[in-house]
Amino acid sequence: MMAQRYLVVSDRLPGAEGRIAEAGLRPVYASERLAIGIESGLPFRLLPGGVGVILGAFFPRKGRERTLESLLNWKATGPAEMLEAISTHFWGSYVLVCDSANAEGPLVARDPSGALSAYYKAEPNGLRISNDVRLLGDCFTIASDRVRDLIASDGYYAEETCLAGIFDLRPGMVLTELASQPVERPFWSPWDYCPDSRDHGEAYVGSTVREAVCDTVATLCGTYERPLVFMSGGLDSSVVLAALHAADRAAHCLTTYTADLSGDERGFARIVADALDYPLAERFLDPSLVDFTTCVAPHLPRPKRRPLFQAMGKLAAPIVKEIDADILVNGSGGDQVFCSSQSMNAVIDSLKARRSLLATMATFENICELTGCSVGEGIKGIWRRVRRSARHAWGINTDLLAQTEEIRLPRHSWLDCPRGTPPGKAFHVGMLLRVQESIESPFDADGPPMLNPLIAQPVVEACLGIPSWAWVRGGRNRAVAREAFSSALPPAIVNRKAKSGPTSFSSQLLSKYRSQMREMLLGGILAEQQVIDVKAVSQALDNVMQQRGPRSLRLLQLADTEAWCRHWSSLR
Repeated sequence: MMAQRYLVVSDRLPGAEGRIAEAGLRPVYASERLAIGIESGLPFRLLPGGVGVILGAFFPRKGRERTLESLLNWKATGPAEMLEAISTHFWGSYVLVCDSANAEGPLVARDPSGALSAYYKAEPNGLRISNDVRLLGDCFTIASDRVRDLIASDGYYAEETCLAGIFDLRPGMVLTELASQPVERPFWSPWDYCPDSRDHGEAYVGSTVREAVCDTVATLCGTYERPLVFMSGGLDSSVVLAALHAADRAAHCLTTYTADLSGDERGFARIVADALDYPLAERFLDPSLVDFTTCVAPHLPRPKRRPLFQAMGKLAAPIVKEIDADILVNGSGGDQVFCSSQSMNAVIDSLKARRSLLATMATFENICELTGCSVGEGIKGIWRRVRRSARHAWGINTDLLAQTEEIRLPRHSWLDCPRGTPPGKAFHVGMLLRVQESIESPFDADGPPMLNPLIAQPVVEACLGIPSWAWVRGGRNRAVAREAFSSALPPAIVNRKAKSGPTSFSSQLLSKYRSQMREMLLGGILAEQQVIDVKAVSQALDNVMQQRGPRSLRLLQLADTEAWCRHWSSLR
């Protein structure tokens, strides 16, 4: 919600106070090197000793309750020690800005969940940082190379955004040397929370995840009164709703469906809503809700690339108004945080942990049951995996793209696994990077904010501490989450093994808007800047009804990306 905007101006760029006032922001902090302004809807708290401010929601960790004042000597503590102490004893959706005399210069840190965005732009005399890109300048240029990278990586968020000169301070990172050449370094690492070789019992890991999710949902939603929960009928959103119920919180639910049964999850959504006694609104995903002349998220510095969100936003808007919703809640990130995998990684992890042969064979059987593969196919899968590095390999898809030799492969400290890391845990950590595309709300920037409880730091840390073989126990993916909420959710939800998706909606969009997409893509910015292979795109559109799976999704992604490029180009 842009009623929660902030602006940080470092090194006192000329007219810093004026920029803050011009944006309609209220000054909350000023030093010789910093000026900070916020909108009234954004919570904040000053750091002890007047050394800075924490912007956004900020909570003490359960069982580690400490006051900020008692935690450190704020005037003498170095930045590294300060950030380690804060990330250990607190969590939330925050950006910390510090200008301690004990540091070489101001620093800005974004919490490990990344729930509050922090974009920045370097200028000759300093830096501007905000969660609203529009506060960083008046004129923007498309970074076509970064657009190509984003599409090819299917959503990897690099430090550079798709707007030239606009950077993204990524989750768990701290930005230093603001006055010269800003440098991004990690202050939090998922590797610090990965497990040893101990085999924890089913009850222990289940209670750990249940407690983390329930405490997180209760805390995050504690200051809101009218949540609207997006229900897919699947496990992840059901877990979030169960946690809301455990916290005795009121809520309304929304599920969407397509004309084709493959995209109709109403039956499962009803089961959950009825069991937990929450009202459920059901809305039809009509292709006419999508307008390809506009992009899904014009307020973001990267294209969202999911036209489905445009339809969902339009369906949610009247309900938001009707119930006066003050927060949107979803189960995004569950597949990644709950380690949904169909590879043989867990078997290799079990072998590396020197578990018993019986336990390792049970894990092998669980994965065979989960994937439906034969014993022979499973053995081949193990052989292929052990011959590769444990490091998670981020897939690149260059379909329909041009100049593919210039694509940059994802690079991130989380992908650099410590020596001896089992491949299953490397996969788990790598998948957390895929969550980051889900953090930014695709909906109206002036509407209620979006909460993604499953991506919160306490939940992520709890799940990282569980070995990969536990997540496939019983031949079920995300098994620990299923076990954790087995008493809170109906068996039909806990035990379901397959879930539908809006694939048919994508096919309808391609059929309905093919002519418009052709005109946009073949004569648009992506073609002009040689991001797409025009000939290949034209051929794909000629045979649009034969396109299935990744190819159809790629065409829709390109259409939304083109609309995003046109939006930002119009602001020059």
